[in-house]
Amino acid sequence: MRARWTWVWLLVAGTAMGQTKDPWRFTLKAGPSFGQPWIGSEETRRGGYYAVSALRPEKRLTFRGWRADLGLEAYYMFTKGGTVWGTPGRRMHSYGVLAFGRYRWGGGDGWRPYLDLGWGLVYNSVKTKDLDSRLGSTPFVGVGAEFGHFDLQARFFHISNGGLAGENQGSNAIQVLVGYRF
Repeated sequence: MRARWTWVWLLVAGTAMGQTKDPWRFTLKAGPSFGQPWIGSEETRRGGYYAVSALRPEKRLTFRGWRADLGLEAYYMFTKGGTVWGTPGRRMHSYGVLAFGRYRWGGGDGWRPYLDLGWGLVYNSVKTKDLDSRLGSTPFVGVGAEFGHFDLQARFFHISNGGLAGENQGSNAIQVLVGYRF
């Protein structure tokens, strides 16, 4: 059932992307995700992040002369929580979509550094100490560089419910992602 919803998201995103003149560039990416108390989460969570993203130039996102791309990403994230306050660790499956702007500067000799700023929605399979709701929003910021067909990125990723349920502590994670662009 979970895999079916992932394919539905990808089909909807792919259909929407076919409606533009500018070519979309697709990237498959994966990497570890670390949620730790020292970055604002009460519960330690570790796992993996798997995604497909698409980028295309978008003039409306240009900021102070910085060229920008519009990015769309569908992802699956699996994490396992450590034991906190005497409770057993729990596995969590997360399915989400992100929209972001990618801003590039400088670079040379085959590499291009960038900054990603974005926001999205996520559905989590369970509630946790940090997440009082299964539905959440996901603002994030990432820095990285493209090397030919490869992409390396470090990202600060936040999940919260925007104050719609419970205490809304939220969960923070550091992600290190490696991608291959087609």
